[in-house]
Amino acid sequence: MSAASRLLFRSLLMVALVTALVAAFVLIVPDGNDYALATLDKHERLGSIEGRKMVFVGGSNLAFGLDSEMVERELGMGVVNMGMNAFLGLRFFIDEVEPQLESGDVLVVALETVGYLQGQEFDAIDGAGLDHLAMVKARPGSMRALKSVRQWRRLMASLPYAAQAKALRLIESSLLATTGRLPERHPILLIETRDGFNRWGDLVSHLDRPWELERHEGADLAGFALDERVFRHLAETRDRLATRGVELLVIPTPIPKSYYRSQEQTIELIAKRLDETVGPGLLIAPSDMVFEDHLFYDDIYHLGRSGRQQRTERLIEPLIAALAREVRSES
Repeated sequence: MSAASRLLFRSLLMVALVTALVAAFVLIVPDGNDYALATLDKHERLGSIEGRKMVFVGGSNLAFGLDSEMVERELGMGVVNMGMNAFLGLRFFIDEVEPQLESGDVLVVALETVGYLQGQEFDAIDGAGLDHLAMVKARPGSMRALKSVRQWRRLMASLPYAAQAKALRLIESSLLATTGRLPERHPILLIETRDGFNRWGDLVSHLDRPWELERHEGADLAGFALDERVFRHLAETRDRLATRGVELLVIPTPIPKSYYRSQEQTIELIAKRLDETVGPGLLIAPSDMVFEDHLFYDDIYHLGRSGRQQRTERLIEPLIAALAREVRSES
């Protein structure tokens, strides 16, 4: 072996060793909260429902803003809310549940508005590596839902950032412990916990807890272009699922009235593009998912108790109509 080859081998070995040590630190040291562990309970329910089922996938607009028990009662079929975090991306949302979908099932996709646009904080299709890392740590079986090279590359690239965040948290906790004070936790960390979800997969820990901080108002969407990959992916998913007797429905996220007024052009453009590629005849119009501002919680996509109920009530009739339409088409 030449000197250059030995140097290259040692360099690669060092990189592999450092990567392994960082990965071990990230995997062994507990996370700051256990929100991601809720995926274990959601998947357990997904696999335990007997007979026909409706599966909701998407970001935290579903986690915070759906009464799945009401949907189940009104539709007479098993329901599971898989909604967790928009940063996981559309590909993950679908790939983590598709193997457990059977003929007669309905997959309902509810993406936050930013999930249809380019240039956001996360890739609309492939998501963000840190969030995939959290899911894989919580449930190793979720690795099967990471099917693109880009997803894995971003997950690996997120390891140093995850290790740094954990190291800083441990140092902070150690320093505060010497003073006899516990580190302050952001109020959302007290809400976004595994125990905060009910058995249908809905987050309910915020329903009786007032939000006293400022609400995240969302970005101005006018400067972002539509991500055509999202619409193609949804259309391809619709066609693929149809061959197995599974129906795909797409619903808009809930929107505060003031935000809809300022972003109406982009929001309606998304709906028009969905109608052209995934429709025609989408389940419900974005304007029917507009709610008074005070019904939202800490974020423009998160509803409180009253808003959550209103959103679910508005969804029931369109969902029943969609199921009836499916039965007619089969006959």
